[in-house]
Amino acid sequence: MNFFSKRAIFGLIAAFLILTSGLAQTPASTQQTLRLGSGWLLLSAEPAQPIDLPFFTGPAGQLILQTSFDTPDLINKTVILRSAGINFQSRLYLNDQLIVLHPGGYLPLEVPIPSEFFNGPVSVLRIEMETSPDYKGTVPLISKPGGPRPVAGIFSVPELVISGPVSIGSVSPAYSISGDQVVFSPTVRLRVSQAFGEGEKPVSVRVTVSDSTGKMVWYDQSMTAGSASAQTGELRFPTLSFAGPQWKPSAPSVQRVSVTVSRDTTIIDQADLFTGFRQLTALKNAWVIGTDTLKIKGVEYYNHHRSADALAAARKDLLAMKRAGVNTVRFAGYPPTHDVLALCDSLGLMVFSGLPVSDVPVSFMSDPGYQQVLANQATRQLETESLHPSVVAFSLGGPVLSTSDLSWYNEWGQLIAGSWPHLKPAVTIPAGELVPLLAPGILPFIDVTGLNLQETRQFLTDFSDDRPSLITGLGIQFNPANHQGYADPYSVQHQAKYLMDTWPLIRDSKQAAGAVIRSWNDKPAGAVSMKSGFSDDQLVYTGLVSSDGQVRPAMDYLKSLFAGEVVFNPSVGRFQNDIQVVFPVVGVLIIFFFSFLYSSNRRFKDNLTRSFVRSFNFFSDVREQRVMLGFQSLGLLIMITATFASLLISVLYAFRNDSSVDFLLSILLPWESIRSVLIGLVWNPVVGILSLSGLIVLILIIGVGIGIAFAWLFRTRVGFSQVMIAMTWSSTPVLLLVPVPMIFEQVAGAGSDWIWLTFLVIGLVLIWLFFRILKGLSVILMSGAGKVYLSGLLLLVAAVALTVFHYHYHYQAFAYWDYWVNTVRW
Repeated sequence: MNFFSKRAIFGLIAAFLILTSGLAQTPASTQQTLRLGSGWLLLSAEPAQPIDLPFFTGPAGQLILQTSFDTPDLINKTVILRSAGINFQSRLYLNDQLIVLHPGGYLPLEVPIPSEFFNGPVSVLRIEMETSPDYKGTVPLISKPGGPRPVAGIFSVPELVISGPVSIGSVSPAYSISGDQVVFSPTVRLRVSQAFGEGEKPVSVRVTVSDSTGKMVWYDQSMTAGSASAQTGELRFPTLSFAGPQWKPSAPSVQRVSVTVSRDTTIIDQADLFTGFRQLTALKNAWVIGTDTLKIKGVEYYNHHRSADALAAARKDLLAMKRAGVNTVRFAGYPPTHDVLALCDSLGLMVFSGLPVSDVPVSFMSDPGYQQVLANQATRQLETESLHPSVVAFSLGGPVLSTSDLSWYNEWGQLIAGSWPHLKPAVTIPAGELVPLLAPGILPFIDVTGLNLQETRQFLTDFSDDRPSLITGLGIQFNPANHQGYADPYSVQHQAKYLMDTWPLIRDSKQAAGAVIRSWNDKPAGAVSMKSGFSDDQLVYTGLVSSDGQVRPAMDYLKSLFAGEVVFNPSVGRFQNDIQVVFPVVGVLIIFFFSFLYSSNRRFKDNLTRSFVRSFNFFSDVREQRVMLGFQSLGLLIMITATFASLLISVLYAFRNDSSVDFLLSILLPWESIRSVLIGLVWNPVVGILSLSGLIVLILIIGVGIGIAFAWLFRTRVGFSQVMIAMTWSSTPVLLLVPVPMIFEQVAGAGSDWIWLTFLVIGLVLIWLFFRILKGLSVILMSGAGKVYLSGLLLLVAAVALTVFHYHYHYQAFAYWDYWVNTVRW
């Protein structure tokens, strides 16, 4: 997309946003509501299964839901189909006629239905959902190798809203604040059906602003709309100033905006929405809201929306946060619904909302198609969320990984500043990119940066930037069953100790305005993780409270820390690193078995020496079948496969709790079912070594098949046993790696230099192994070594190229590799 067309598109978007600034969600009113929460069937299942809404599922291809209901009386009525949130790309049909295509992203749905769609006494609503969408088609809730996708999704209960020929569509309570004066200029949008035609009497629309009880009124204006003006659907009311109370966390004043539509003395429609008027100044080391100056004491919150009582569960959690001293909630995963935000308004909890995206590579963010999807998502969210005084910041996603293409962030930061001036645009930045991304002029329209840091103390010492910054993702993963004391890095006490050591640094810092702790409740996993040894496929344990509401030790410490109370260290315990004895035992057994064969079997000793010193003669004898190596080859095969298997399992076991290795593994194995099996084997090394040994034998048999194919190519006749023996004895250098799995866990703890040195040794042995196999095949096939080497290298290059192309085409592997190199591995 060229510069001019891109600017033109953003200009059109900006114009639209300015015209629609402050659009409200549809307020509750006197309209009749038909809730369609029962009688649903999952038609895509075999056989069809009854289900309940809200419906919650993971990615599963296309799903089809259907229900039927009695058609209501619709004479002179307006009918709206509404839902609080849908996380899938969905097509909705009424009586086989398409109503709307919904983009997903847990955005609300509100669409009028033509009366002619209701063509019988019983109506059928069908929903076709695509739960594994292309990244250009919907905003994913998580982005992982294998493609961005929803972690899981929900379809909230749909409703039919039935009203008269003229009804309230939405209300935009636009305002600004000057000193103690609120400058208020509302806009009301009406829904008008075809029944409201020429000759109808005009309607009167009245807007009032009062306190939540309706007793104190600050604004009261009316306008008249005839049939012609009502058809436009928009009434802009006069701008007036009044000295109404302003919202702040210590005194969350919420106002009622009431809209009444009447004809003569008869009320046609009436609606109330609750909002507030707020003034915010974000300083470098504090936020000022009204007369409150405060540090951000925030938590990430995963409001899963999984059940019909989700609102009650959210109310319970938000009240507990308030009692714990939390003043800010960052909604992670699903965007918050109107009802949840209304709770935050009334409780005085500030909200950091934003696009429901995470870990999105740079190549996606610079894609015009994906940018348009994000723009649509941001617009729809901001229209609803900007009404709530508790929403103080809107994140455009992140982490931002590069200074090369920041135009989307800057242009949208500028749009938010112009169209939603009461919100602060924000982005998240990883630790490795702090200096270039926070340089002057790089992100000029971003007001707030969230910094994902591993070493908070280093940041608070070295960082210098005048823009408000927050420490985000402040927390650790732990084992909820581990109560060994804080000396154990995976214990619940270590979580408490981590927050105890870190929060005072942030509280007293002049560099940061506060922190957002990860997390209030356990984080949805979204994908199989290496850490599933003490987690599961559904949750990552980072929460101050468990999924069933049980308070963990860190909660009590955090409550005292936020209150400024003196706290004492939790129990230190006695930590002993759990070093697996399986790998040393396997290594000793291999060494013992090798020593036994070498010392007790002269032929084995001679053949092993010849395979290294006089390899041409040795493999010639194998080809001519002049040596009988059955038992010796079998023993050698067992030792080689056990060494390979032990090496792989020991490396993964040593890094089983390393997030960067976990992410790298997900790039190499994007298939979650295979990765889940491998992770299970890593956490059970005995089974893992036995299983992988069998798999390596299978791979070796495939290699024998390739060797026989080479024989056909070179017009040579060889048998299966000849090629198998040649490949087995060519692989003997692998036995030099037997000591590596025995000590690798200690090597991994000794520092990166030793790790890289070990991997260098392993790499050199594998290169030697590759050329020894080619050398053995060249002798077996009676062909020149150069020809076999060239053919083998070409085959290897072709296999690697096809694999890389497949990974890139189907799983966007290059983008995630770049993301891993620049961010995750740091």
